[in-house]
Amino acid sequence: SSFRFLVRAPEDRSPTVCCVRSDPQTITSLHALCRAQGIELGKGYGKLKEETVRIANFPAITCGDIQRLLQVLEHVRSRTPAA
Repeated sequence: SSFRFLVRAPEDRSPTVCCVRSDPQTITSLHALCRAQGIELGKGYGKLKEETVRIANFPAITCGDIQRLLQVLEHVRSRTPAA
């Protein structure tokens, strides 16, 4: 499985929160690995709760924070089979 934006059109995406979608097992793994690295991600809502994750883009989030998150995302992506 791969990660994909929940909102496909870039012009419709929020400037402060990014919502990413994948299969529930990948999302669970992502949350666990991020938590182990001290990164807290938001869970999705409603019927998409198990297959989405919300990532803040607020100014309080540093470039280093984003780099750490990208490393975890790449690690999870590389461990999951392609759809």
